[in-house]
Amino acid sequence: MENKKLDDNLILVGMRPIMNYVFAVETQLKRNTEIFISARGKFISKAVDILEISKRNHKDLKVSIETESSTFKNKEEREINVSCIKIKINSERRLE
Repeated sequence: MENKKLDDNLILVGMRPIMNYVFAVETQLKRNTEIFISARGKFISKAVDILEISKRNHKDLKVSIETESSTFKNKEEREINVSCIKIKINSERRLE
């Protein structure tokens, strides 16, 4: 049940245009007071840009950031480390 709740307010950053994710943040903040933006590798800078645009639009957001490194095996069976970021955004109220 807890994982379902997390999925409802989790935005995974990938290859789509940045404004799609900004719109997703806006939409989720209308439904939830807490959301997460998550990205790995080369998409981390895009996640930070999404956060900064969202902060510019809403001055009352509280932000906390977690970073980590994940290890996985690539196609050649070599272990690869990739950086990850998880940004938690809290709003004291749902946006209107």
